Amino acid sequence: MTVYLDEDDVGHDLHSIAYPHLLLCMGVTMIMGDGSVAGAHITIHDTEEKVLARLVELMSLVPAPPRKLLLTGNFEIHQSFKDTFTPAEKAKAIGYKGKIICFDTSSFKPKDGAFVRIISNGPVNDPTIEFKRNEKVSYSMTMTNPVGHLDSRFGVFTADHAMKKGSSINVAGPKDLNVIEV
Repeated sequence: MTVYLDEDDVGHDLHSIAYPHLLLCMGVTMIMGDGSVAGAHITIHDTEEKVLARLVELMSLVPAPPRKLLLTGNFEIHQSFKDTFTPAEKAKAIGYKGKIICFDTSSFKPKDGAFVRIISNGPVNDPTIEFKRNEKVSYSMTMTNPVGHLDSRFGVFTADHAMKKGSSINVAGPKDLNVIEV
């Protein structure tokens, strides 16, 4: 089951994590050594350090070390806020060293942010990054209990999504990614 993370949420899933509305925000996703995924939906610098600390706490509960870091979102908008962590600073805040895979959603010019889902392909293979302009996705909320999803405001929940009529999901390829080494 996909765990959907809203602003300032952290979560863990054996298979996939989705960020329903990345506009000003950034999805910080860690592929763990067992192939599971842990993530945080970062908003602005005022909460960034606290949310990343919660992600570190959540990752400490997974019985496998972190393997790969992915950052997704509109980098130009997110990094325009004063004191927002750079990708290297985000990595440092969660104790990660290695390659950071960056997917900049500004490349497909969403009007109202982007839907991004990271799907694990196991402990060795690179994950699949699915994306869509937010205006082409509809959401419905359901009360469930996905493994590892923590939401300090509403308790435990997840969401479901559907593509609007005539719309399909896109998959990021190597040309869509920027890799940074820290």
